[in-house]
Amino acid sequence: MKKVVYLLILCACLVVVMSCSSTKPIMYQNNQNTNFTVLGPVELSVTDNMMKDGYGLTMLLNEAKKQYPNADYVIDIIVDQQSVVYIPFIFATNTYIMRGTAIRYTR
Repeated sequence: MKKVVYLLILCACLVVVMSCSSTKPIMYQNNQNTNFTVLGPVELSVTDNMMKDGYGLTMLLNEAKKQYPNADYVIDIIVDQQSVVYIPFIFATNTYIMRGTAIRYTR
């Protein structure tokens, strides 16, 4: 009986050690064009309804194109939420402040 218990413990330890050694970290490989020029920061405030409709990130890109006419994309996007509660659990408004960095791809 002791041999069976020791064998099961040994098998469990081997499974733990083997499974941990076979895992690899997930890495993102960017195969796209990474040659770009940083144009500058972009900031935009968006209401709750606009974010629900999916216009938030499109509006951020449009704001970047207003500030920097040759902007191609916005990277490093950070979204902060500001909530104002008028009546708890009944009425509140949310404003999302989006910040990012406008870039232009070099071709």
